[in-house]
Amino acid sequence: MALTLSYMVRLRHVQPLSQACTVRLANIHHRPNSNNLCTFSAIRPVFTQVPASALEMHQANELARKPPSEISSTDTRKALQLMRSLPKLLLPAQQLSIIGQQVLRLLLSYRNWYVPRVVRGDLPGNPLWSVGVPTPSGGPGGGQLLPLTSDADAFQRLTDGGVRGGADATVVKASISGVDAIREHLHGQGRWEGLTFNPGEEDEFVLDKDQLLQLHMWEATLRCEALMSLELGDSPEPTQPVSDELADLLLGQVKLCFVQLGQDLARDKDGHHIITLTSNDAAALCANAYGGKMVRPVTPQQLLTMADGAEGAFTGYALTLGPDVAPFSDAGGTHIPFWRTCNVPAELMANILRGKSSINS
Repeated sequence: MALTLSYMVRLRHVQPLSQACTVRLANIHHRPNSNNLCTFSAIRPVFTQVPASALEMHQANELARKPPSEISSTDTRKALQLMRSLPKLLLPAQQLSIIGQQVLRLLLSYRNWYVPRVVRGDLPGNPLWSVGVPTPSGGPGGGQLLPLTSDADAFQRLTDGGVRGGADATVVKASISGVDAIREHLHGQGRWEGLTFNPGEEDEFVLDKDQLLQLHMWEATLRCEALMSLELGDSPEPTQPVSDELADLLLGQVKLCFVQLGQDLARDKDGHHIITLTSNDAAALCANAYGGKMVRPVTPQQLLTMADGAEGAFTGYALTLGPDVAPFSDAGGTHIPFWRTCNVPAELMANILRGKSSINS
């Protein structure tokens, strides 16, 4: 039996956010006086960049750079308003993608979404069940969206109407992160078809089944980043132990990309580590900065083959870690992003990939 909220909500479809994954020919250098921060230094651009909306680009950049522990409900409301404004912004698709992907990073990193759950007293153990909101086209028994509210007031307004199909049910306010909401509800063949943020509020925003692929990619990326920071740090040893969860993520759940530079791949300043993009926002930022077609996905099998054949050609992979940490300049011009990186030795990467029974090629 599906329990749904009786509260009337205004559900809106949204345009899919483009998953830009291109970058123009560039040299890559470490940012001076920084710890494992990589930035792209562009060669003369071929295409004229259309000036971005400075306000929205600044806002998205600042929001994305917030550590998860410091993200507030006010930040989420700013992010949702920014997402809702995207269709009205007269910006190129690549710049819209930058804003959208950076805002998604914040929304899914937020740890204090409130989701309504009910105590099922009619079942053994009185389990808690999450309560859904019907999809716009969903009829009885149809798919549902998981409602996430950013603060207690929004939660109260959402649940004031009670629960349809469970008049005597006790509604419980449960706290959850965006990543966990995806992992616990949006995998498999269940009734959940997406997320709805702050349903019924002025800043409500829906990510439905058309955006499920992006949600799954972001969930994998944010889990991978957290595990790399916890288990590997900035420069792990070749024999560093790695959890099965992190290995599985690197084996294909996270989309990795290289930057092609002529006959070679982009490397760090010393030329020892191959730059490897690990997130949608990193790819979108590179696409906007360089405007070319030089970023390409790389498979685990390719990573393993390259690592096995390194033999002094390169030391390892510089995996981008977290958001772009370069603030947008008020002077305008093309934004050049840079990231903290995790420098994974080729031997360690080979051990991670070879240690699994199968590799997604």
